[in-house]
Amino acid sequence: MGMIDDLAKNYFDDDAVVADTFNYFLRKMGCTTLIDPKQLSKISTELEVSIRVNRTVRTMNRIRDIAREWTRPDGTKQILVLGLELQSFIHYALPLKILTYDVFTHIAQAEIIAAPLKDPVKIEKGSDGKPKLQFTEDEFLSKFPKGAKLDDVLTLTVYLGEKPWDAPLTYFESLNMSEDAKKYKSDIRFYLIDPREIDEADFEGFETEIGDVYRFLKYRDEQFVDSLDDFLQTHIGMTLSEKGAKLLLACGVEANITKPTYTVKGGRVLMCDSMRALIEKKNREHDVNHIIRSVDVLGWTESQAMDFYEIPEEERPKYAALIAAARAAQTSAATAAS
Repeated sequence: MGMIDDLAKNYFDDDAVVADTFNYFLRKMGCTTLIDPKQLSKISTELEVSIRVNRTVRTMNRIRDIAREWTRPDGTKQILVLGLELQSFIHYALPLKILTYDVFTHIAQAEIIAAPLKDPVKIEKGSDGKPKLQFTEDEFLSKFPKGAKLDDVLTLTVYLGEKPWDAPLTYFESLNMSEDAKKYKSDIRFYLIDPREIDEADFEGFETEIGDVYRFLKYRDEQFVDSLDDFLQTHIGMTLSEKGAKLLLACGVEANITKPTYTVKGGRVLMCDSMRALIEKKNREHDVNHIIRSVDVLGWTESQAMDFYEIPEEERPKYAALIAAARAAQTSAATAAS
């Protein structure tokens, strides 16, 4: 998990990839102003906020995955946060996680804005000895200037796992609340990029190879294996960067990512062989499931089932091992459930 996490952060921590991912989202939302990677500046992913509780100051720390500041053409700024949920991990407290990160970001901004109000001694003075900045009593007590604005924060979660996402994606979904409460409270929506949900036509809108990475992650799902096969037929010489290929294979094909099965050509990775390995893997899993069901439901022997599904003789030892592993996993799951 740690190695995959490092691969993902290393790959996504790129202005062009960040811009491309957010632009896909902005287009889906009907926005007309898109991000130029040159408009992005890297900001710290570490958040530290001090909160006073019962006269005790507590310092709380959070670390975001990827963070950028976007300076729009009109000069306004927006904080962009890209969250990565990796492999089989589905974050069931995602709304709370994002709310915490966003609020911490705003608190950090507010502390910078309010710094002169918290320490009047440090307020810059003019030649006449009077403070250049004049604050009203209300502003001083509020520790925040009238009319000051915080920079907006947009957080996207990119889900790279194989299991269908089934965690809450709205504030209301995460609360135990009555229907009446929904009438006077405001809901908040949290945005997830799940490759399996990207429409085929939208892949053409990506300007970097992240679009192809998302496409392959979508095709990793068994229901899209035929689409992957069709795609490879028309993209025989397709290549990815080595970083992109390692991330893709770690998420979809290789359990041991220190020994990836891909071919490097001129510093690029030829994906056809590796992705065909994914197709073969999914097909084997499909056949194994059918063989097990045939044995359990129809009373066939494994040999009879393999005959029916036309498993080649030289492949049968491999299938027997896969069936045994699947049986062991079922037994382990049943034992844990009981």
